Order: sequence, then C-alpha cells, then structure tokens
Amino acid sequence: MRCRFLTLLIILFLALPASAHIFRLHSNKSSYEPGDEIIITLEVKNTLNVEKEFDIHVTLTEEGGRYPPMAKAYSVNLSPNEEINLTIYNSSVSEFLSNGNYTVYAQLIEDGVALYEDYLYFSISGLPEEIDLYLLSSNRSDFSITKDVFIIGERIYLGYSSSADNISMDCTLIYPDNHTQSITLPFSFVPTEAGVYKLVVNATREGFKDFNTFLQFAVIKGASSMEGRATEQPSYLLLLAVIIVVIFIAIVFILTWRRKG
Repeated sequence: MRCRFLTLLIILFLALPASAHIFRLHSNKSSYEPGDEIIITLEVKNTLNVEKEFDIHVTLTEEGGRYPPMAKAYSVNLSPNEEINLTIYNSSVSEFLSNGNYTVYAQLIEDGVALYEDYLYFSISGLPEEIDLYLLSSNRSDFSITKDVFIIGERIYLGYSSSADNISMDCTLIYPDNHTQSITLPFSFVPTEAGVYKLVVNATREGFKDFNTFLQFAVIKGASSMEGRATEQPSYLLLLAVIIVVIFIAIVFILTWRRKG
C-alpha cells in the first residue's frame, strides 16, 4: 500500500508542469586586492522541454555606500535544456573602486513573477582610502553653528573638518558673477554681491585617494527685504485702526438705541 502511494505521488509530480531551472552566480574569487580582475558570471539553464523567455535583474552594492550601486537587466530566450553564462561584471581592482564588502543580487523573472534569486558576496581591500573632508560655512569663526544662507554685509567664515592631517588642498571660491579667487582655508570675507557662491576643493594626501568636493551657499539682500516689510507694515496698522473704530462706533450705536428703547 505504501509503495503504491509513493508511486502515485511520483506520477503526480511528473505530471505537474515543472518550473525548475538552474540559476547560479559565480565569481573567480571571494576577495580581491589591487591589480586583481573581478569576474562575476551568472549561470542560467532552462531544464524544461519547452522554450522559455526570462527577464533577469542584477544589482551590485557596497555595504558602506562608498561605491555607486550598479543595476543591469537582461532578456533571454532559452530553448529546451539550453544553458548560458552571462558575464555581469568584469573589472580590474583600481582606485576607481572602493574597499569594502560587496553584494551581488540576481533575480530570474517570468511574466513579472520572480521565480528564483541568488546572492554572491565578495570583498575588496588594499586600495587607498578616501580623505574624510567636510567643508563648512558659518557666520561664526569657531563654526559652532553652520549655515548656508547669509545677507550682504554679514561676514562669512569658510573652513573644513577632517580627522586626517597633512592634507594639501587647492581651494577656489567662485562668485555669483563667475569670477574666481584662490583661497586658503580657513578663510573669511564680507560679501557685497547677492547670489550663489561655490567653494571647490581638490584635496590630496599621501597614501589616500585624491578627493574632490564642493560647498554652495547663498547671499541675499537682507536690507532691501527689511525695507519692503517696513513699507507694508503701516498699511496693515491703518486697516486695523479702521476696523477698531468701526467696531467702537457700532457698539456706541447699539447702546444708544437700547437706551432710547
């Protein structure tokens, strides 16, 4: 009886439309250093006896966000028992990459439904690190408060913070009229022109990646805006005074009418 039951289950299983496929990520190594070649491939096989059309989505991310995410999409038609190997990532380890732990994620999709997924992990080490450099703008020399909007005539202080020392910096201040000035941080000035200013910094340090960054801040015409408010204020006060007088007259009229009644 038990054998008959197992035989029946096998027959039913074989009669069902099979959906099993081979879908695997492969890499030539699990950890890489400068000069190594990274090769990530995806093995896909249609194990059915009918032709299949699939969409494949692949992403690559670095856990610390130091390397921009990568996304790719493929569409494939596979004949019965056909197998393909897609090279989804091929790059040598250079300064354009970043140290860290990477995840490759792939999905096999049919008619909008994800049938299979696979993960692959690898790491990169030995590359120069980036300089942690943050540009600052403030109206205080100690940068206890940072801000990015100032008014004409207000002194602006520009500086930076970093845990690294011995940083060489090439700093350029770009004014709203696009004329430039080479400066050394920390730096301060009193703006006479409204608009958007931009501080561009190229930083280098031995043993680290070259680092480029910028900071934008705005200068507005504070005095003219105050004048505009001053001219508007009397009109509101006059309207308020008229309303109060009208209400007072109405109250007096009502009281007088009641007494006569």
